[in-house]
Amino acid sequence: MEPLRRRGLRPSLKRKNVRMSKFQELITSALQSEGSITIVNAAPAPHADAPIYMVPISPAGISNQTVPPSVPSAFVENEEPLSSKTPPVLRTCETDQEKRPVEMLMPQVDPISCLKAETARNNALSGHIEAQKRLRRHQVEFSDEQAFQVLRNDLSVQPLLNLRDSISSAAIPPVDRLPSEVARLARQIAGGDLGRLQVACAGLIGIAMAGARGNWCLRDARGLQQMLTDYLIISAPSGWGKSTMLGFLTKPFTEFEFRLQQEEMLSRKSTSPEASRLALKAVKQAVMTQIRKSYRKIGNPEAVMEAFESQLAEVACLESRLEAAIQPVPRLLLDRVTMEQLPHEMAVQGGVATIFGDEGGILRQIRPSNSDIFVKGATGEAFSTSTRGSGIVAIPHPCLAVLLLVQPSKLDLLFGNEELVDQGVAARFLPVLPSIDPGGFAKPGQEVDGTWLRHKVHSLLGKGERIRIGEEARPRHTLEFGSEATSAVDEFSRRLKGEDGIAKGMRHFLDRLPWHAKNLAGALHLLKHRDPEERAIDLGTMLDGIAFAEFFRQHAEAVYDPGARDGVIFAPKILRWIKRDRPKRFTDRDAHRGVGSGRCAAAQIRAGLDELERANYVRHHLTGSGRMLYLVHPATYLM
Repeated sequence: MEPLRRRGLRPSLKRKNVRMSKFQELITSALQSEGSITIVNAAPAPHADAPIYMVPISPAGISNQTVPPSVPSAFVENEEPLSSKTPPVLRTCETDQEKRPVEMLMPQVDPISCLKAETARNNALSGHIEAQKRLRRHQVEFSDEQAFQVLRNDLSVQPLLNLRDSISSAAIPPVDRLPSEVARLARQIAGGDLGRLQVACAGLIGIAMAGARGNWCLRDARGLQQMLTDYLIISAPSGWGKSTMLGFLTKPFTEFEFRLQQEEMLSRKSTSPEASRLALKAVKQAVMTQIRKSYRKIGNPEAVMEAFESQLAEVACLESRLEAAIQPVPRLLLDRVTMEQLPHEMAVQGGVATIFGDEGGILRQIRPSNSDIFVKGATGEAFSTSTRGSGIVAIPHPCLAVLLLVQPSKLDLLFGNEELVDQGVAARFLPVLPSIDPGGFAKPGQEVDGTWLRHKVHSLLGKGERIRIGEEARPRHTLEFGSEATSAVDEFSRRLKGEDGIAKGMRHFLDRLPWHAKNLAGALHLLKHRDPEERAIDLGTMLDGIAFAEFFRQHAEAVYDPGARDGVIFAPKILRWIKRDRPKRFTDRDAHRGVGSGRCAAAQIRAGLDELERANYVRHHLTGSGRMLYLVHPATYLM
């Protein structure tokens, strides 16, 4: 045994997985069937793998030294019969019943022969298993090829659909809850199309928010106040007519702003600001020259300052007049502004700014580090910042109104940023995802009458008495909520908090939705009445605001779904990779590498593949080995 261990050929001496008690029962039953004695206990064999046969022994000697023919062959470890080369080992014991000696016949086993036989059996079994694996693999590959052929034939007859340019929602806006003039104008803008009706309703509400311009506050029955302003973001693909729609909505503001600028220019002197600066600089230099000459003669600073006190006062008066002459003109709308410039613009415009744009460039600049102005611009909390260019900028009561019409890809900059979602910046935006409409703004040949909208916007801006630069020029009007309206919004808030199973981003939006409902009710109140400050917001108007809050909620459920948003964004990228590399079949990992694994996540690639499959560009198949493969439509390469 020792040489075998050194060579790593230690024989297997393990007993078969048969319990000793079961073994004894079968042997006993076999011997009893031949008329032998009943054996109760037997001594263990010296070799664990050697078969044990027990036969009775007479006093004169061994009565039977052969194996009983009825012993089951399952208990013979080696199939070879006993021979003279392997003489049995005799061992006697006594039974418990008759106290007769019993002979235990155990053949001596050759370890080398056992090892060779066991190795041969293992090799044969391994070869059989490998053959079965190869057969199974060939069968799986054959079935996969058949499935691919069926999918290819089915896919080739399917038409290629257009990929969605934007996430859409079929939520119907509650137009009947708008004031009659506003509802008429919204239907006229829409021209019977659902997508344009969604944008028209949201745009008119955003116009009311911008017309408030920080001059209106809301106060409920408990005394809680909030600024009447809100942010709206509308997603629309190219060719939808965003610029035309935005130009129609902002035209009353541009007219009012032009009139204010004309009045400011007429109230100033005809001398240009640059000439005034040069004249003031010359006066300062002349006065300083006289002061230095007098100081050389007198040598007393106090006497020199007393002598030139009148000249210094005149210079200070000229500086104040120059500052008034070069004071910035009022700006009601900001379309292109940076995040660093925005606080300064708000400070010089009385702490108020309205951002209207059709490109969404401001969304690329919003970061968690500079998004505080968007948070406090909606609540009216004090804001301050310090920059090298503008210095310290402090705004006691900032007010910001936003209406953006952007491309679908820009939505991910806001709603796909987890930090902006966690900070509550994304929850302050009311999203609108209109249905796909290639027709553009209104119907061909139709002219929309904007007279009522112009009068309403000018009336709201005129409530500010006069747009001036400076915080002190902002009057404040307070709109009161009745007790019934306050109870209605409280019930709406309790209903939203009772909902479970909501995603994190959507949960933040629902927590903010009662605040949006109040602002929507306030905007509808401004559009409904000629003198809104003389009336309180009743229950009906509050219910109208809640109805529009539910409308925006349906759009938010779509925009906060990362699968829908990523599908629209990444499907065109995967399609460009397919046309470039021309794979007949691929995995999601191949697509991830083709698009760029460092610029997107695996979940975004899967969402894009789902969108491509919806448009019949690819078709997925789960192979027998568990891999997900995508088959490409043959016409994809011809596009």
